[in-house]
Amino acid sequence: MPNIDDNISFCLLSSVETCLEDLLIIYFNIHNLPKVSREAGVIGFNRHSRWIFLTTGNDILCILWIRYYSPLSNLLISSIKEICTPSFCSLLGQLCPCWKTRIGLALVDPGVLNNGDGEVVAIYDWETYAPPTSTGGTGGLGFIGMQGTMDSDSSPVAQLATRQAQQGWATVFSLNEPDINGITPAEAASWYIEWINPLAIKKALPAVTSSTTSGQGLSWLSEMISACAGACYFDYINLHWYGTSFAEFQAYIEQAHNQFPSYTIVISEFALTNGGNQVAFFESAFPFLDGLSYVLLYFPFVATSPALLQANDPGAVTTVGTGSCLYTNAGGPSSVGNLMY
Repeated sequence: MPNIDDNISFCLLSSVETCLEDLLIIYFNIHNLPKVSREAGVIGFNRHSRWIFLTTGNDILCILWIRYYSPLSNLLISSIKEICTPSFCSLLGQLCPCWKTRIGLALVDPGVLNNGDGEVVAIYDWETYAPPTSTGGTGGLGFIGMQGTMDSDSSPVAQLATRQAQQGWATVFSLNEPDINGITPAEAASWYIEWINPLAIKKALPAVTSSTTSGQGLSWLSEMISACAGACYFDYINLHWYGTSFAEFQAYIEQAHNQFPSYTIVISEFALTNGGNQVAFFESAFPFLDGLSYVLLYFPFVATSPALLQANDPGAVTTVGTGSCLYTNAGGPSSVGNLMY
């Protein structure tokens, strides 16, 4: 328990000059913090100790402002209690919408899917900081940093090399779906050469969608590789896929390999769109991918529970549903999660 000043000053969230996605969450019982209001929804901010308080009934959410990654976070995160219910997550998301897509990853135990036989080996969270988890660690899995945008408050590109050195990633992923987010292949190539090339670790080119529209998906990737003119150093191409059948997925992966036969593939998002039988799909997809020498890693969407996905990313629920979640609401492996053992 940290030493908290008795003189807690309260203010509106708008006056806190940061976003909750930059923060590390620690939970404490409100009874251990006298003089703090117990009114649900009150936010307090102490500018000297840089603690933010959000009370919820008899519990208080205590958030340490760490804007940038600190090795201290690994020690502090061990204090987390799993008291964040879907309704509370929803409240937090309303107060700070930019946190919504991060919460699911922050409240599951990656070790649940790690049985020690080496089949499940890595996690990532679209950011360059390891997600806070219910166990305070990565469950024995390697963390892959991802500079998912050219720059952001949560993952400042100027901090990319520093975070990689501090956290010791062996692999870095780059831009998330730039082909549908207004980034040209030439812009991506220039950015990649400046920021990703200098990292002396394994690297993946930007993750592209499975769109077949001209200038998107694999065609965008081909244009970026051409724009690099041999100056982009990379080990993998990175693919996303959402569709309606295993046959469609199989054809897409084979098409990518035929178009880029010299490159190793990682698939960092894939699932059926809403309405499909996710379990049956992954029962076919996992052994198919395991049999391909040119596929190194794959990440089914998504490492969270149905309740947390619904609370924090309802758009994903609309698009994909909850049948591909790797966790149950109780925190154990789901029917899809069990296929990963």
